[in-house]
Amino acid sequence: MSLSRYILPFLLASSLAAGATKDPCDGTKTPIVISKQSDADALESCTTIKGDVTIDSSAEGSLDIHGVQMITGDLVADGARNLHTLSASLLSSIGGTFKLNNLVFFTALAMDSLSDTGSLNFTMLPNLGALTFYSQVRSTGSISIVDTGLDSLKGIQVDTVGDFTVTGNDRLINFTMDTIANLTGTFYVSGAMTDVSVNFPNLVTATDLTFVDVQSISLPSLATVTDNLNVTSPYISNFSAPNMITGGSVSFQHGDKLNNISMPELKTLSEDLVISGNGLLGHINGFPKLSKIQGDLTVVGNYTDLSFPALDTVNGEINATSKYAIDCNAFDNLRNNGGIKNWYSCTPGSKMIPPSATSSSTSSATSMPTDTAHGDSSSSPSSSSTESSSLAAATSSSSSSSSSTQTKIGVGVGVPLGVIAIGLGFFFWRLRNKRRHHANVFATENMSDSSQNQNPWMTIGKSHELDTPQERNPPRSFPSVEAPTPAPPIQLPTSNWVQELPGDVPKASFRA
Repeated sequence: MSLSRYILPFLLASSLAAGATKDPCDGTKTPIVISKQSDADALESCTTIKGDVTIDSSAEGSLDIHGVQMITGDLVADGARNLHTLSASLLSSIGGTFKLNNLVFFTALAMDSLSDTGSLNFTMLPNLGALTFYSQVRSTGSISIVDTGLDSLKGIQVDTVGDFTVTGNDRLINFTMDTIANLTGTFYVSGAMTDVSVNFPNLVTATDLTFVDVQSISLPSLATVTDNLNVTSPYISNFSAPNMITGGSVSFQHGDKLNNISMPELKTLSEDLVISGNGLLGHINGFPKLSKIQGDLTVVGNYTDLSFPALDTVNGEINATSKYAIDCNAFDNLRNNGGIKNWYSCTPGSKMIPPSATSSSTSSATSMPTDTAHGDSSSSPSSSSTESSSLAAATSSSSSSSSSTQTKIGVGVGVPLGVIAIGLGFFFWRLRNKRRHHANVFATENMSDSSQNQNPWMTIGKSHELDTPQERNPPRSFPSVEAPTPAPPIQLPTSNWVQELPGDVPKASFRA
């Protein structure tokens, strides 16, 4: 009894002492909180921190976490608006999430040895211009770069990553990642500016790719997309995936400048193909080997040429609609051969296809591969019918091309002749006007001279001639004129002749 009286207090005191001397490098139960530099200095002896480290929102200025080489949990700085810089020169691994969020005045991040993180999450860092990861982050589960001032992702060079989101970064114009080969999650990029380019030269496989508001996309090595490939951008003019063979769903929508899609090796899609709202896309012929679509085929726009030469199966619905009078024979043949398993609609528009568009379509079709998914055509009547249709279509295209050439020649000859005719007409019109002008001037001058040289008595005589019985009433537009009192007759030489005027007008003498 007496012994237990001493043992129980000793055990209680030992437990209290153990609680008082908690391991400063252990953040498994509660995160280690850093509010100021002295808190960071207390971790200098911790080579490895077990658990999480949190930078308090009250932290400001610069923080240096020196001595720590590994954090098994998360490293988080959230809402520390007055934090300017963060450095940890020996830190090489963060087992959990490395999160920096809403650090308005944060300008520099220096972690020279960091190469491995569970995930990177950088959000609302408007003044962070660069990542100082000299050893390069080569392994991370996911990446999110949103609303930052970064102009490149130079410090991140992973070969495999899960979810990858890049959006709202005004200075990130050239988004290039040379090492990435496999995207296992959802990739989403949205350009904050109109001239953003995305370049993944070594990307081979991807699960889900979405490109929004970017100007160019380069995926030269991409072979497989298991889920979705979505391109929605009014700035991109050309898309090419030269080595892509299989995909899930492929979609090109609202591409105001998109005028070309090229996927020459694509053979099968496990879901849908959607091409819609691309006003400048006139020729949809960049899928020469596509043979099977498990989902729907939707093609809506202003295209004049629609070609899927190898297509033999569409398990979903088909909706082909254009403002131009497109040819639906290919889909009719596919339906007749049992290749369309569901609802089918092909709706040509009222606009006639321009000859230039037909000619361009013919030349494009000529350069396409001729691989198809059909068997030997010589043993099948339907194949023979298809060949006849193809021959007729080729003849029609050739005729259209010839007509286009004749039209161009006619325009080339007619326009210069029309210009010459207009010029000659204008020349003769000016010449005639000049002649009229000179004639009017000449007549006016003669009349002036005649009036000055005329005998005043002749004027009187003419006035009386007008006052003859046949023209007794003068026009109303002229006032009546009274003849002046005639002067006495003038004695003329005998060699002159005298003419009497009719009526009561006195005789007047006229010199011959």
